[in-house]
Amino acid sequence: MTSMSNEEDVDIAYLQDFYSDQCHTGWHPAERDLRYALVFNDVNEVRKAIIIASGQCSGMPSSKWSYACGIMRNWRKEKENNAKTLDK
Repeated sequence: MTSMSNEEDVDIAYLQDFYSDQCHTGWHPAERDLRYALVFNDVNEVRKAIIIASGQCSGMPSSKWSYACGIMRNWRKEKENNAKTLDK
């Protein structure tokens, strides 16, 4: 196992615990979902999206995760649009 994989595993475990604590639930996003989120976002961005979602969205813990994913998707689109603007 590579060092990067170990670091990512630690980040994923941290984010799963953080999500459970932040949303006051035993549920947390699946490892594969967090791995995907970390492709486009750093740990702090995922953490920030979780904080926003836990405060803005009511309902099931999985609904809060979906909301957090939407936040991160919007951030990614914004970054891509800004990069395209700079390329022109």
